Amino acid sequence: MAERPSISSSPEETRRIGTRLHTFREWREVRSRSWNGKIYYYNEITEESTWYKPIEWLRFEARQAQIERERRVSSFIPKW
Repeated sequence: MAERPSISSSPEETRRIGTRLHTFREWREVRSRSWNGKIYYYNEITEESTWYKPIEWLRFEARQAQIERERRVSSFIPKW
């Protein structure tokens, strides 16, 4: 089954770091409390933070978009 980002947050975590929006593997997307709600990405394993979405997350989203495009195109092709 395809991996999907999930949404989760504990109340303690939300107070501490901001609003947790989505997760993908070891990465989580967080809305910052101190930067006017700007989104950043945090790696739970390496403890790295970045303002840019991790490349593996972008690749996953691109694959999912390609699958969706192919599904839509195939639904319009006549079945002889």
